[in-house]
Amino acid sequence: MLEVRERIGAGGAVVEALDEASVRTAAAECRALGVEAVAVCLLHSFANPAHERRVAEILREALPGIAVTASIDVLPVVREYERSLATVLNAVVMPGVSTYVSRLEDRLVEER
Repeated sequence: MLEVRERIGAGGAVVEALDEASVRTAAAECRALGVEAVAVCLLHSFANPAHERRVAEILREALPGIAVTASIDVLPVVREYERSLATVLNAVVMPGVSTYVSRLEDRLVEER
């Protein structure tokens, strides 16, 4: 698990602005680890998704070809455990499903 510097309160107010440099540092660590997918789940993103959306955007730019899943896009609910679990599961299956769909598309093109 990697952390980035930011804080949004339970009501949606920004308590600490997103430190984009910390996101880029996390992206570099992901690249060094050779990850295939990243799950982004910030504590109060259900109340204000701005930071989580920006984190995902930066990661997608910094890690081309790596599956990035944001919890706000998977299960935007208050319950952190369920939201985190759903996001991690989505991130885990994304590379395999993406490969499968890509192969299926290739075979369909060949069949034409």
